[in-house]
Amino acid sequence: FSIVSSIMSQAEVKHGRKPNRRNMQSVYIAPTSEQKGPEIKLSFDETAEYDDAEAHNREIKCLNYTVKQAGRLLSLLGFSESDRYSHLEVSDINGMTVGFDILYVWFDNVPRVFYLKISEEFKYDGCWTPTYKGNQIYPLQVRTPQSSIIISGYFLENSEKSSESKKTYILLKYDYAGKLILNSRKYDHQKFSDFALNDKEELLLVVPKAKEENEIISQICKLTPDFSRKVFYFSLGHDNAKYIPQFILADGPGQRSWAALKKVPTGVNENSEDQEQGITYRLLSFHSSSPFLDHPERRQENLSPEEKTTMYLEAVNKQSWNMNPFLPGELVMLDENILAIDQIQRNLVQVSWTTKDSSPTRKILSKPGEPIYKHICSDRNSCAYLITDKGDLQVFKFNKLSTITEDED
Repeated sequence: FSIVSSIMSQAEVKHGRKPNRRNMQSVYIAPTSEQKGPEIKLSFDETAEYDDAEAHNREIKCLNYTVKQAGRLLSLLGFSESDRYSHLEVSDINGMTVGFDILYVWFDNVPRVFYLKISEEFKYDGCWTPTYKGNQIYPLQVRTPQSSIIISGYFLENSEKSSESKKTYILLKYDYAGKLILNSRKYDHQKFSDFALNDKEELLLVVPKAKEENEIISQICKLTPDFSRKVFYFSLGHDNAKYIPQFILADGPGQRSWAALKKVPTGVNENSEDQEQGITYRLLSFHSSSPFLDHPERRQENLSPEEKTTMYLEAVNKQSWNMNPFLPGELVMLDENILAIDQIQRNLVQVSWTTKDSSPTRKILSKPGEPIYKHICSDRNSCAYLITDKGDLQVFKFNKLSTITEDED
């Protein structure tokens, strides 16, 4: 990795049947020499009928967690054959997030955010069309901090060069009444692949392609809550490989921020998933808040460029681990653990880490393909919410057990 200290730059601101008892197995797999990853702890329920999710409120109880079937998402949203959204399928779901008592859901190429009221068994609670200067916004990512709703999305504009509309990408903040508070500058491409907010509502942004000294390189940066300043950023990559950040989590284990990366050796297609070509999947952990990072202008007047870089390296304190063969997808926090969906196997994985650990521990919580998970979000403290490829909405909770052991018959 390389790190670059950032001069504070101004950005444009405008504003029921119970399951039978099952045998729980825990299997430990040591990493191979090729894998070079941390120890994997594989735990799964041998006989759970994951594919039978028709019954509302059915629960699957394992030793260390419980999964409750809440229903089929499209049915909960009330789409009918006569509805304008009747054509939507599970594959069209773009993401979901939770805020207060609402589960927010959005779809590809639909300028709406749909609401499900969690405390009323996910009752449909309406939808909202976010706008910017009269243009409908198509959400790509939605986050719901305490005081606002933040959307990364695009709107359609008439193109001067063709008869087709062009997509203009933008980051926007709304209050909970749907009023636009402020927005970022506009881009002709999707600038951010993911973003997260810390407890101060500061934005951590994943920028897969940024220009830096005539070179295209990946970055992670932090903005102030009003989008007005880039507080700091660091660049990812070196001469022998390209690091492609995909997902990010703020305020994760160890009071650090986490990002899912793909490391691609120079000369290898960045869209390839062939690990035999040297591609590795990594988790990056770093500090995103400190007196030095949050107020760099106060400490840089008498520092040389080398000293500034050294201080940034110490402040950010990056750590990175090879997670092969696990390719982390969306990252969420639950009960001091990271939950993520493996983008290859599409199963649910738990990642645990403390400041005393040399590397994270992974537990595979579901067998590959049973079910196939598509999206995940959480309220950080009690529940995670999952969508399967069949459209089942599941509620995931950790059971209050301190350790996982093997059941005896």
